[in-house]
Amino acid sequence: MQSVHGRSERKLIILSDLNQPIGPTDETVKELGSFLGTLARNSTFCPLNIHNWKKLNTKEDMWKYIKQTSKTNTENRKKLKNPHTAGKTGFATIREKKRKETSEDPSSKDMFVATRSRKTGRVCKESYEDTMHKIAEMEQIQTQEIEDDNQSVDAFATVMGPEHPGRVRLYERGVTKTILKQKSGNSGPSSKTTDEIMQQELEEMEEKMQQRLQKKFEEQQETWRQHITLNVVAQLRHLNPDLRVDPNMLTFSGCSLGEASSTQQAAI
Repeated sequence: MQSVHGRSERKLIILSDLNQPIGPTDETVKELGSFLGTLARNSTFCPLNIHNWKKLNTKEDMWKYIKQTSKTNTENRKKLKNPHTAGKTGFATIREKKRKETSEDPSSKDMFVATRSRKTGRVCKESYEDTMHKIAEMEQIQTQEIEDDNQSVDAFATVMGPEHPGRVRLYERGVTKTILKQKSGNSGPSSKTTDEIMQQELEEMEEKMQQRLQKKFEEQQETWRQHITLNVVAQLRHLNPDLRVDPNMLTFSGCSLGEASSTQQAAI
């Protein structure tokens, strides 16, 4: 990707408490996803040591692979009963937006609705009718929970069934039941929000930058002091060749007069 490989500065990526990219903007997260996709491609088709497209002898194999992959993806897509409508927007980004809106973690039912909703007036596929039916079931169960004052029933799990081993729905890859349990156990009144963590990280970065600038400034000051002092001593010796200067009086950051003079000459 030219937009990534051609840039001179790196972009900051904000991670959620589950270590999933969520910011600082949706465009940055989408660009990161596209870039990681290019890294995951098959290197045997387009090796980095061949720079001329005409010299590639894998074009036929590449075309067969593309057609087969497209066919497989199309067949798998048809098998999906409730495909999401989020496009390139990651679920972690949607989850973070919902969290900011309500100041609490969205439920699985809320995430299912947010990632399956379609714009008004858009033509829907037949599979979307099943999605709408399941959303209606979840809404009914949730309403009944409120009326009965019973928060122990999970509307999403009741309609969609239990989770499969090794994965958690509506969280994308990398999130497991174990991670969610650890997060739930560590959460409490003292836990920081994502905005607070972002602010803290930015402040730490700014502090480190200030420290580096201050150190560089002090080094430049020391260099100029050496330069000025050595020039003054040289002029005095030129006017008075018999002038004797105590080396201990001209020590620069642990360097003697002779060492400083040698350093200056080497730099020149």
